[in-house]
Amino acid sequence: MSESVIAALVGAIVGGVIAYSSALCMYRRSAVSQAAAKFRSQFIDEILLLEKGSLDVPRVLTDEAYTKHLKAKIEFEPYLGTGELKSFFEAWNRYFEYRAFFTGQNVAPGSIDVRKKEIPKALAVIQDLLFHAQHK
Repeated sequence: MSESVIAALVGAIVGGVIAYSSALCMYRRSAVSQAAAKFRSQFIDEILLLEKGSLDVPRVLTDEAYTKHLKAKIEFEPYLGTGELKSFFEAWNRYFEYRAFFTGQNVAPGSIDVRKKEIPKALAVIQDLLFHAQHK
């Protein structure tokens, strides 16, 4: 075989490996992006209710909402890298503990003073969690 044929074969093999790696990377990035969007979407209703400010935090972060968020968390976790998992779990635990604080509490309707204090805290805890599902 001539040197030009060998060079062409090596070039084709290297090009194929690069194309395959690139396609795999793009597929992974797309899958992570879709999973992150799905995770973030599960918090939209609660964020809107909190921003509206007409309901107390316990009436927004209900058991039903928590179940929806937990399902989204379980579906999203496999898409996080090892380094990201630790900080994601820490943020999830802050959300879980914050929400658990209100479990079983009965807040009087119209407790505006409580809303003014607690709504920004609730939104901050949720935003901290959603930070891990941002586009990178």
